[in-house]
Amino acid sequence: MNISNVSLGASFIAGLLAFFSPCVLPLLPVYLSVLAGSNVSSGVKRSSIIVNTGAFILGFSAVFALLGLSVTAISQYLVFNRPVVVKVAGVFVVILGLFLLGFFNIPFMLRERRKQIQFKAINPFSAFVLGCAFSLGWTPCIGPVLSSVLLMAGSTQSFKYGFLMLLIFSMGLALPFFILALAADRATSFLNITKKYTPYFQKAAGVMLIIMGVLLYLNRL
Repeated sequence: MNISNVSLGASFIAGLLAFFSPCVLPLLPVYLSVLAGSNVSSGVKRSSIIVNTGAFILGFSAVFALLGLSVTAISQYLVFNRPVVVKVAGVFVVILGLFLLGFFNIPFMLRERRKQIQFKAINPFSAFVLGCAFSLGWTPCIGPVLSSVLLMAGSTQSFKYGFLMLLIFSMGLALPFFILALAADRATSFLNITKKYTPYFQKAAGVMLIIMGVLLYLNRL
C-alpha cells in the first residue's frame, strides 16, 4: 500500500465517523422523513427515498469536493514552503484530535448552524439543494474531522488529491445515509441503538486524527 492510499483510506474512515457526530445523528430521522416526503414509517415508496437520498448525497459531496479544491488552490501559493505547511497542518490535526478526546473545549466546533429549509414538494432537485445546505449547516459540527481532511488535502498541494480526498470523505459520510435509506422503516430503532455509542465514535475519530497528524508532521502521508 502506498502513502496516497493511506491518506485516501483515512479520508473514508473520517467521513464514516463524521456521520456519528453528536449533532448529526439525532436529526437523521427528520432528514429521512423530509427525503421520503412524509413520515418514514408511512409506507412511502422505497424507490423515492433512495432517489432523493442519492440526490441529497450528491449535494453535500459537491460542496465538500469544492472545499477540497479551494483549500488545494490556496496551498498552491505556499508551494515554495511546503515542508513548513505540512508540519503546521500536522500539528493542527493533532490538536483537533486532542479536542475530540476531550482534552480541551472549542465550543463552536460542536454545534451546527443550520436554517430550516421548507419545500412544498420533495424531488431530486430539492433533495440536492438540501444536501448542499446540510454540508454548510453541519460544517461547524463535523469541523474537527472535516478540517483535518482539508488540512491533509491542502498539504498535498495537488488538485487531484485535494478533490479525491474530499470526494472519498463524502463517500464515507454517504454510506450510512444510503444504508438507512434502504432500511428506512427500521432507521429509527437503529439510530436509537447507535446513539449511546456516539461518544465512542468521537473518541475513535480523535485517536485517528492524532495518528494521521503525527504521520502528516513526519511527511509520511
